[in-house]
Amino acid sequence: MAPNGLFSGEEIWANRIWLEPGEKQAVYSPQISTQFPAFYLQTHFADLEPWIEVARQQPRRRRSHQLQASLYPGKGHLKRAPQDLRFRIRRSRSNLITRFRPTTKSALYQELASSDLLICYDPISSLAYEASLLGIPVFIPVSWDEANFKPSFPVRLDGIVWNDLPAFLDILEYGFDHQAVLDSYRTALASNTQTLVHLLHFAFGDGAPPPAADQINAYWDARQSFFTSLQLPSTATEWSLKEALPATTPSDFLHDLLEFCREHLLSLYHRLSRRCRSIARRLRFLRRLYPR
Repeated sequence: MAPNGLFSGEEIWANRIWLEPGEKQAVYSPQISTQFPAFYLQTHFADLEPWIEVARQQPRRRRSHQLQASLYPGKGHLKRAPQDLRFRIRRSRSNLITRFRPTTKSALYQELASSDLLICYDPISSLAYEASLLGIPVFIPVSWDEANFKPSFPVRLDGIVWNDLPAFLDILEYGFDHQAVLDSYRTALASNTQTLVHLLHFAFGDGAPPPAADQINAYWDARQSFFTSLQLPSTATEWSLKEALPATTPSDFLHDLLEFCREHLLSLYHRLSRRCRSIARRLRFLRRLYPR
């Protein structure tokens, strides 16, 4: 399970557990399914707490242009950001977060805290929620098949938008209720014990009979085409900011041109070096064959 109480992508569709008659099924959050009881246990983000306090005491200054963005592919696929959002972002000030960089939680949260927004290509990443706890708006350019999960989520997700660009641009312009998000996080932490008791009662108590196993299995089977369409997890190991934020300013174009020239000149240098070494070997061979 992911740190924020969501099942990871692999657990949703790769490791499906088919139910037998009489068995019960529950989920960890309504994002996984709105059809079953949800028992959400809120992770305590201890390393994030100091940064949350700083964000709470120093409200973020909202800006709509020249934004500093953090981009996170996660288990998803990095792709070009929507044009209306791209032109608001200054690529030279933006950062790419991967599953291996930054290497420490402290460095990760420092990078997030300095950003104006996060674009997260992983639709179920915990990082999106952690960013919202810092008051950072999050855009996830991926739709979800059960779009009505957000209002019933156990904690408030006001700062996170799934594939609705106008709604996200509104948040960039006017902000979101950061304090309400923090309050719901604290409430969820305090409710963990009660949630666990309710889960045990659901598992072992005498409640309403569960839906038929074949009905539940048919429901998950019907969602497999959506899960497959996400193509998660991604197997890519290297990404570039240019894939999501192509050049929009003269400095970006110049940077890309210099990078292109450097890469091709370096490649040409290596080819010429190999060619020269080959010619030198042949000349040495000829000298041995035909000494003066």
